[in-house]
Amino acid sequence: LESDNEPNGVIIMGDNPLGHYIAKYLNAQKISVLITDPSKTRLANGKTDLTSFQGNILDKSVYERLDLSRYSKFLALSD
Repeated sequence: LESDNEPNGVIIMGDNPLGHYIAKYLNAQKISVLITDPSKTRLANGKTDLTSFQGNILDKSVYERLDLSRYSKFLALSD
């Protein structure tokens, strides 16, 4: 579980079946998850309440638009 002092969240790049499964599991464990994919269609197909971002999470401009302070881990699961 997350503490106030240390971020424990996970960014998952790739909204594919494995990434979606891991994201749902972590979310159920009360761990903050951001699932991201450049494809709007893929994120729309997820039909879930997970926090998501459509775009390239590796783009430097994203860091200016999103608060990523609660995430300390990154999992790349592209297919």
